[in-house]
Amino acid sequence: MKRNIIAALLLPVATLALAACGSSQSSSTEPTDGLGAFEDEQTLVLTKYDGSYQTFCGVSVFAPLSNTSVTVTSIDGDKGSITTYNYVDRGCTMQASPTQTVMEISLAYPGGTVETSQGEADFVDVTIESIKLDGLPPTFVQQQQLSQSSILGTRYDILVLQDSALYSGASTEELHGNTSDARPNTLSTQPAIAQ
Repeated sequence: MKRNIIAALLLPVATLALAACGSSQSSSTEPTDGLGAFEDEQTLVLTKYDGSYQTFCGVSVFAPLSNTSVTVTSIDGDKGSITTYNYVDRGCTMQASPTQTVMEISLAYPGGTVETSQGEADFVDVTIESIKLDGLPPTFVQQQQLSQSSILGTRYDILVLQDSALYSGASTEELHGNTSDARPNTLSTQPAIAQ
């Protein structure tokens, strides 16, 4: 059970690990409509990755014999969410427990890039702000399991958008994304497709 929970939470971060560069920020102190109205006082971040992306039923790299999932990643500038629907079979027909994992995330775009097989990938730092399992916060035991895993904290990743396919970094033993020095430099083979 512990392995399934951790695997269900790690897969979307590896899949996402969700937006980068190409961002523009605007924080206005001047009227924008000629009538004295101001833009929202908060910084507005727009990225070429804004949208919703879905992976198809696939085997989790973290539990290849027992866990499959479908992940929907939504990116809106510097915020987003990752919703994972968990299954116990390879056909994604028998739901696992937890059935649904929802992570609210924040994204930072540090501005670096790396050349990949799909073109130039942008650096993105993804931080999980909150997690809900089947609509509820993690129990005390689940929270302890999450704290012992690498799911919490910031994940240092890369993204590239090729047509409607969003690719994120592929983790290796050395380049796992747990520190900025260990940011992946190759892409996962399973992209998320724009919806």
